[in-house]
Order: sequence, then C-alpha cells, then structure tokens
Amino acid sequence: MDTLPEIQGKIEYMNASSGCNNESFFQECQRDATLETGFNVTRATADNVNLTLELENSSSGEWENWTMKTLEHNDDLFEGEIRVPDINTSAYEKHFRLYFNASQESREEIITREIGYKDFKVQDKSDSVTSKGSYRTRLEISKYFTPELLEFSRIEDSSIEIINPSGDQLTSFTVSDMDRRPDSGHFRNTVDLPLDSETGIYDMEVEVTNIYNETISDTFDFNVTDIQQTFTLNGGEHDLEKTISKTGNHSYNVSIQNEVDSETNISTSISDSLEDFTSVNGGDNISLDPEESKNVTVKFEVDSVDEYDGEIKFMDTQANYNETLDVEFNHVTCIHRNNSICITGADLNSSTNESGKIEKEFTATNFGEKNVNYNYSFSISGNITDYAELGKTETTLNTENDSETVNITYSPTGPGFYSGSLEIENEEDSINVPISLESNIESTDISIAEISDIKLGEIRRQSLNEI
Repeated sequence: MDTLPEIQGKIEYMNASSGCNNESFFQECQRDATLETGFNVTRATADNVNLTLELENSSSGEWENWTMKTLEHNDDLFEGEIRVPDINTSAYEKHFRLYFNASQESREEIITREIGYKDFKVQDKSDSVTSKGSYRTRLEISKYFTPELLEFSRIEDSSIEIINPSGDQLTSFTVSDMDRRPDSGHFRNTVDLPLDSETGIYDMEVEVTNIYNETISDTFDFNVTDIQQTFTLNGGEHDLEKTISKTGNHSYNVSIQNEVDSETNISTSISDSLEDFTSVNGGDNISLDPEESKNVTVKFEVDSVDEYDGEIKFMDTQANYNETLDVEFNHVTCIHRNNSICITGADLNSSTNESGKIEKEFTATNFGEKNVNYNYSFSISGNITDYAELGKTETTLNTENDSETVNITYSPTGPGFYSGSLEIENEEDSINVPISLESNIESTDISIAEISDIKLGEIRRQSLNEI
C-alpha cells in the first residue's frame, strides 16, 4: 500500500522577452517565441519535471506531442525553456498546450496551460488623406507581436481591392504586383486617381493567405479630397534608397517645386526610426516663392553602419497637402563583422582529395568613419600556418578605397586536418575568422634507406690457366 504523500505543484513563472502578448503568463504567442518557465513542487518531492509542448490535431481533436524538455532542478524550482514551433494551422488548431508532468516512481502531478497562436498581421502604412492624381498604398506584413517581416515565400495568395465611395471597384491587385522595398515591411503600389474621381472615403479591402491557408482579412480607408496640390517633391520620385558603408554625415538633395502662384511654407515630420539622426533644411521650415523650385538638403548623421528604414513627410499644413519621401539605407551583407570591419566572401574552409594549390578569397570592407584612413593588417594563426599563405598582409582603407580583396592559398602536402584563425585588425577593431583545411591526399614524402655495408659473398679468384 502506497502511503507516500501525493505530489502537488504549480507553475511559478512563465516569461517571454518577445513574441507574446505579455512578458509574463501570456495568453498568445507567435512562432519562434522562446518561453522560459519555472515549476515549483509544493508538496512531497519529484525526481523530475518534464515539459511537453502539444498541438491539437484538427482532424482527430487529439493532442499530439510536438517536443519535450526535462526541466533542470535549480534549488526549489525546475526550470527550462521551450520554443514555439511554426504551426501548420491547416493541420493543427491555432493554439498549443504546455503539459507539465512532475513525477516520482508511480506518483505524478500534471498541470496544463493552453496558449493561443498568432502567425502574422497586416498593417496599413499609407497616408490617410490624399488629393486626386495618384495615391501610394503601403502595406506592412509581419509577425504578429514583433516587427520581423513575413518572408515573401510564406505568402500563398492575396487580394487588394480599392472601392470608391459609391461602392464600385476602382482597381485591384495582389501583393505580388506590389513593389517591396528591400529589408522593409512595406509592399507598395501606386493607384491612379483620375481628376474626375469621387471625393470621399475610399476602402482598401485586403486579404492575405499564408502557406498554411490561414487568411487575414481587413479593411482600411483613406480620404480623397479636392485639396490642391501646392508642391511637387523631387519631381515625383519619392524613394531615397542608398547603400552606405561609412559612419558620419550623409547628405542628399531633394527638389521641391512650388505649383501655385503664391508663397508656400512647408514643414516636415520625420518617422521615429530616423528622427534621432536626421534633419531637413537644417531643421527649418521650407519657404518657396510663387512657382519657385528649390533644392533642400536632407542630412543623416550615421553613427553605425546599419539598415535604416523610415519616412519623411513634407507638409503644407495651410493647404492640408503633403507628400512622403521613403528612406532606406542598406549595406553589403557581412559573413563576419565587428563594428568597422566587415568581411564578405565565400566559405574560407577547404577540403581536398587532390594535391595542388587551393585558392580562396575574402573581401574586407571598411565600415569606419568617412574621410578617415584605417590601416588594416591580415594574418593567420594556428597549425594551418604551414599550409596557408595570404596574398596580402596589410592595406589602407578609406572613403575612396573602402575595400580590399585578399587571396588565401592552401598548399597541402599530405593527409591531415589543420585549423586556425584569419585575423583582421585596424586601429579600432579586430576580428578572428575560423579557417580549416582537411586534406585526404597521399603523402608525397619519399624515404631512401642508406645501407653502409653490402655483403656480396665470397669472390673466387681464378688464374688465366684455369680458364
């Protein structure tokens, strides 16, 4: 007869730094969210506590084990973490269950917690008011709780319809018809609004279906008014897309044309992602005489080479007219990076079954400050040094010459595995890139044994008479 006390416990904490609707004891989460939890055995003792993430099969209604973790016993708590999977919502319900099982011999305590699942969301980033002529629609499609973009490959189908105030369809298109700015969540398309278009509220009806046949439907609206276009921004070109590789001042000119025969005063509004390092016209409003055209400087003080994305809105508040400049900064993709040092190129490791030299190369790009010289050195360490040689060991990089491509030549002489580091340094930063050489060739060494004494046996001497 078992007289041991029954096990009792409780979930002490459940935390998620991102990816859920709350940081603690959340009710909904998205894929890839990392959940941290602690389980407290409050009565008796347990040998272990297992945490299983279960999915509910839509066809059978049964809960299926997806992944299981044994929680680590730390002091009074059993602790661990588990990641939310990418749930196929065409086969499983839009939720998952955390199944805690505290056990010792034949006794156990089971506690479950069900959590909702969110895959993606669609947001309208278009202007809410526009004049007749053209209207740029902007949609952002991202994960539900974090700003990570939804990969285009996860969008199976879509439909966007523009409906005028009378209820008639003005135009329709799909997400694949839209232009997607690299590294931003905005899908963009320009809608033609003829001068005889109705004024009033237009609807944008959006449907997006992911690869698991989950559809998000929403309706957004914008107001078409008889507002007069008082200026033209940058000749109608509203994209400022640049690749940057230096910190410091990056300045660009945009043109503004006054389209009316009276003075126009234009103010600007900079989106949160840009405002800390961006100024327009030195921070002053832009005044234009009748029909005047003027170049205005947009200045970015970049303190780190990174990807930046945002908007600058130019506004004639008196006429209630505005135009938006879309800004996007990109940089080359680094396979290794430490602040000012960016390394690009293919895999530098090598494996061979044949003798001969093997050529690899990498490119060092300087992400340092503009108009400053950086002295770079390249070296190799480790037991690979006898079989690897650099084509260059130093260079100077700056704004005009901001990258250097360097060869690595591997020369294996026999079988073996050799490893080490490629070390790149400048005055401010350094980086170590692991490199390796695996050689399966046969050894080319030939050994010759030296024999000091050779015995040829007895030599018999014969006289001429004996022949």
